[in-house]
Amino acid sequence: MTLIPHRLERQLGLLLACAAAVAMLQPLWYGKLPAWPWGALSLLLLMLVWAAPQVLTPLVKAWLLLGRVMGYVNTRIILALVFFVFITPLALFFRIIGRDQLALKRTRAASYWLAQEREYSRDSFRNQF
Repeated sequence: MTLIPHRLERQLGLLLACAAAVAMLQPLWYGKLPAWPWGALSLLLLMLVWAAPQVLTPLVKAWLLLGRVMGYVNTRIILALVFFVFITPLALFFRIIGRDQLALKRTRAASYWLAQEREYSRDSFRNQF
């Protein structure tokens, strides 16, 4: 079991209290729903943050679990999209035009060494990056 510092509980409580306060403004703006439940929720969260932040521990654990699951799923989705939308068409295009940037095609050369025409000095090895 990992211990969650009260700082996270306070931060999440304040975040949710602010979100409830902003949600309270929406019914006031459009005039369709009563705004007092959002205000009451905001005040309740502020009181919990001030008086007993440890009460919010299960909420923090659920929030962190949700973030971990969303991060896992979003990473796979974003990486798959980048691969199939950008990298695959680019690779197919390079294959069509015959570009072999990495020199992966085997040739019957005596050596695969690529000659460099650069002169090296003692200073070229300082601050290489």
